[in-house]
Amino acid sequence: TRSWCDWSSDVCSSDLYINGEKLEENYGKDPIRNPGIAEEPITLEEDEFFLLGDNREISWDSRYEDIGLVHRDLIAGRTILRIRPLSKFGIVK
Repeated sequence: TRSWCDWSSDVCSSDLYINGEKLEENYGKDPIRNPGIAEEPITLEEDEFFLLGDNREISWDSRYEDIGLVHRDLIAGRTILRIRPLSKFGIVK
């Protein structure tokens, strides 16, 4: 295993941490009142992902046990267009 997501969050904090480093982001700054399974640090396997919705207060995402960590094989689709940050707006190659 390798530690990809050591996300520690105060129950009413909006800050996210990955491997102990604060994630700098310009969205999703609403307080996270329910960290769910991420209340304690999480260690991901090679092909696992911890998914967060952009509307963190009401998103149904990996914080909830019935969704949990998502294996790469279950992720379909690809990015075509990047909107944010506006300085990088455009087609993703």
